Amino acid sequence: MGALRDSFKIAHAADCIMLLQTGKAQRGNDQPRDQLDLLEERYAGDYLRLRQIQDVRAQYPLNEKAKATYARLSILKNRGGVTAEPLFVYERAYHRFIPVDLDLGEDNDREDL
Repeated sequence: MGALRDSFKIAHAADCIMLLQTGKAQRGNDQPRDQLDLLEERYAGDYLRLRQIQDVRAQYPLNEKAKATYARLSILKNRGGVTAEPLFVYERAYHRFIPVDLDLGEDNDREDL
């Protein structure tokens, strides 16, 4: 929930907080990384999950005509429910989200909760 920075009241009062992340992210002078690259970095020590993430590129190729990119919906807070990060292929030209079948399990041990 660090993305909410100075919005402590909102973060505290909200029952559910979701963050949609699309496109590539870049830190400093590093190469831009897409959402799959960021997931690979997070699960670098978990061979099974890492393999599942790497298989997504082959199973869900990006359509350049649709200006497609990988997207994550980070459910940061869900009072009374689970948190997760479902993955999608986002076709920007059509504003269409295609769900990616990727079960990484519940991720309730995140540091930023």
